[in-house]
Amino acid sequence: MATDAEASLLHSLAIGDKVGFSLDAQQNATLLKSFPRWSRLARLRADASRRSLAGATEHVLAANVDIAVIVASVASPSFHPRLVDRYLVMCQYGNVTPVLCLSKIDLAPPPDVSVYERIGLAVVRLSTKSSQGFDSLLSLLSGKCCVLTGHSGVGNRPLSITCLATKCWQCGMSATARVAVAIRRSAPRFHVIDNSTWLIDTPGIRSLGLWDIEQDSLRFYFPEFAPFADQCHYRDCSHTHEPECAVREAVQQGDVPAERYESYLRLLKATTR
Repeated sequence: MATDAEASLLHSLAIGDKVGFSLDAQQNATLLKSFPRWSRLARLRADASRRSLAGATEHVLAANVDIAVIVASVASPSFHPRLVDRYLVMCQYGNVTPVLCLSKIDLAPPPDVSVYERIGLAVVRLSTKSSQGFDSLLSLLSGKCCVLTGHSGVGNRPLSITCLATKCWQCGMSATARVAVAIRRSAPRFHVIDNSTWLIDTPGIRSLGLWDIEQDSLRFYFPEFAPFADQCHYRDCSHTHEPECAVREAVQQGDVPAERYESYLRLLKATTR
C-alpha cells in the first residue's frame, strides 16, 4: 500500500516523467522521487465548479518529449487551424518541437498549410488506409521521444497503431500484441518503437486552454513577428493598437500571414488574467 508521500508523488506524475525508486527483496518497487522535467506539453484544465480561471490547474499531457505530432484531420472533423495555433504556442512554451500531421487525406484534399510551412513547421500528410506518408513521419520520429496529440476524432490512436505496425513490419517483427493493447486502452500509452524511439499516444481532447502564458509575453510565441518587432516604435509593443507598429505593417504588406496575426489576436483575448 502506498504511503501518503508516495500517493502524492504519484498524483503529480504525467506520462513520460522520469522517477527514482527502490526494490525490496520481493522486487516490490517503492517510488522515491521524480526528476525535473526538461520539456512538457501542458494545457489548462478548468475546475467545472468554478466560474473563473482561479480554480484551473496545469494538465501535463506528456513530459520529457522531443516532438509533439499535432494530428489534424482534413475531414471528419475538418481542419481546425485555431487549434493548431494553440498547440504551437504550447510547444514553444514547453520546449517541444512541433510537427503538423494532416491525417485522413484519403477523405478530402489536404488544406493549404503553407502559412505553417513558411514559419518552418514540418508538415506530413498521411493516410492510414494506404500508409502514404508514414515513412516520412517515422524518419522525423526516429531517435526521439514523441507524443501524438490532437482534437477528438482526428485519429490519434489509429495513427499510433499504424506507426507501430509499419515499424514492426520493417523490422520483421509481429505487431499483434502491441496493436491489441493500443486498441483496448483509452488512457495515454507509452510504446517502444525501437531502442531509441518512443511514442506516446494520447486520447483526443475536446478543448485546449493555454496554461500560464501572460498577455504581455504571448507575442514572443509567434516567431514570424520577430524580424519586425524590433522596428516597432515602442519596445513593449503589443502589436494591437500602438502607432508605428512594424508587425501590423508587415501584416498589411503580406510579410506576416494575416491568418496567424488574427490567431494571435484571438489568443490574446483568451489569455486575460
